[in-house]
Amino acid sequence: MGYDIYETTYKVPPGTTVVPKVTASSDNRSVKVTVTQPESASGKAIVKFDYKGVVKTYNVILNSEG
Repeated sequence: MGYDIYETTYKVPPGTTVVPKVTASSDNRSVKVTVTQPESASGKAIVKFDYKGVVKTYNVILNSEG
């Protein structure tokens, strides 16, 4: 992707009927964490970590296919 954009895939367990909730945290209080939740079980969550104006973005692709 880029030097500040990362991507990973999460396999949603079969039979899941609700959209998974994505959470993120940092042990450094100076890091601001923002999570945009996916709209469906096969959607994408976006997690942003902002440390002193430097933002790293993680795209979490949900895969609900068997």
